[in-house]
Amino acid sequence: DIRDEVFQILASLYSDSFDPKVAIQLARRRLDDATSAFGSADPRIVPAEIGLADALLTSGDDTEATSLLAHGQSLLDRVGDDSSLIRARLLRWQGILTMVHRDKTSWQQHPLRRSIELLRARYPREDELIQALVTLPAEACRFGHVEEALDSADELYRLSVSRYGVDNVYVDSAALVHGQLLVVDSRAEDAIVLLEQAQAGFKRHLGEKNQNVLLAQLDLSEAYWLAGRRDDSRAIFANVEQAAAADHAGEKQVEAMLTTTRASLADLAAGKQLHRCGR
Repeated sequence: DIRDEVFQILASLYSDSFDPKVAIQLARRRLDDATSAFGSADPRIVPAEIGLADALLTSGDDTEATSLLAHGQSLLDRVGDDSSLIRARLLRWQGILTMVHRDKTSWQQHPLRRSIELLRARYPREDELIQALVTLPAEACRFGHVEEALDSADELYRLSVSRYGVDNVYVDSAALVHGQLLVVDSRAEDAIVLLEQAQAGFKRHLGEKNQNVLLAQLDLSEAYWLAGRRDDSRAIFANVEQAAAADHAGEKQVEAMLTTTRASLADLAAGKQLHRCGR
């Protein structure tokens, strides 16, 4: 158990600093150890399977992650586990897979939403709830639930501040997701304040090269364009391209982020609007 916890912490640290190769190596070693100790059909390996899926998805590799999460679900289903913290964590990452694949499902049955409902009901003091709330606003927006997107962003901020104060990566994430929603709503000036706050916070808490810094900067490139600051938009996007080439070469997730923002900026330059929630 201690060895498993050590690998979990180490993999999380490397994932947070966005060193995906090391994070994947550590997560894979953790799963190998768990499988050797318990066997591949024992539900006690599910936390390690989720950990490896986490590391893989963070680096943009969803194929193996899909198989790992499906196997983890089968193990929990077999023992009738539908309400543990591990089940909530599994649902969260299955929800992230739904986001990555852009699958359409019933919003009420969306795995991410089910994860958050379980966490609110049984594990409200776990950080897992804060972590799950980071991804809910954007997905609620995609499904057209604007009020739920805004409410979950506010909930993320309130929980983060009440538990850890105003200077931490969770508050940075709350600023990021709220800023993203404001960009979608074409409230560029308000969005810029929050996104610049998120960018500075991520740099302070996670380091200059972290993926979240790049994400905040890409969102800022859209917000600057909407605010009429075209030169600032082009400059920050060019900086992200350079940073991605220098520090994240070959990383699928970063490449996907760049591709999406490049397309959005091209649409804005052509006079098109960004997609609003549910469209």
